[in-house]
Amino acid sequence: MKEQTFCPYYSFRVGEHEYAVKATSIREVRDHHDPAAITPVFHAPSTVSGYVNIRGEINVVLDLHRLLGLSGEPGLNRSLIFFQESIGPSFGILVDSTGDIFNIDDAILEPWHAQANDSRRERFTIAVYKAEGKLVSVLDPARFLIHETETPTT
Repeated sequence: MKEQTFCPYYSFRVGEHEYAVKATSIREVRDHHDPAAITPVFHAPSTVSGYVNIRGEINVVLDLHRLLGLSGEPGLNRSLIFFQESIGPSFGILVDSTGDIFNIDDAILEPWHAQANDSRRERFTIAVYKAEGKLVSVLDPARFLIHETETPTT
């Protein structure tokens, strides 16, 4: 019998999709973040919302809705999730809503193997699992920083 290995995950929504990341990768969550606090960066890719100053530290903010290539408009009361520096430079992501922290047995995660023709969303996915009748994609935040090159906005 295989030993159960539980790991804490943090869930959130972007568009109609449910996602999760390892909770140990998260440094801070700010629900209903004021969009005026994000300073735009001109000529940055459209996936970069700007940057914020958190206690004297500059953090790039990525718009996960755009990064995942989702259609439609993102929600108005968005939240910011900031990640630990151990996965890369200081950065955060804008999500539509935050969820809960929950423990998942790593054995129930189904590995995801992205194909060359996969959508952007699938390129960030490392595993999937079923929770309460819905499919949840487990994302790797380090992959957010290595997204495909986009045409800069003007």
